[in-house]
Amino acid sequence: MNSLLAWTQEGVNLFEVLETDYLLKEFGLVVKREYRRMGIGTELFRTMECMAEKFNFRVAAVVLDNPGSQGIGAKLGMTLLKERKIIDCVDGNGQKVLPTTDSEAMIQWGYFKYA
Repeated sequence: MNSLLAWTQEGVNLFEVLETDYLLKEFGLVVKREYRRMGIGTELFRTMECMAEKFNFRVAAVVLDNPGSQGIGAKLGMTLLKERKIIDCVDGNGQKVLPTTDSEAMIQWGYFKYA
């Protein structure tokens, strides 16, 4: 997963883009399949906003790798920095990292800005 995250974020310095010295970074919120579509994911993203407010973070960066979380990100105002097909991710030897992935599956990297 580290190589997939590095590949997704390649070429973007979020600190420079957002002119900040610190940010909240999320790439591990997951809801068990039988509990999806119940608003839990949305509440997790809103909790991230509460954490940002409590600790005075102006920005939270997110990596979204499925249509459900990508829909929530769009609904809650995520600014998209980069989007790539997961199937195109290769390791240092040129081997596909996730060769069995759906050829249309996307990974998105973006951010939320808070007041």
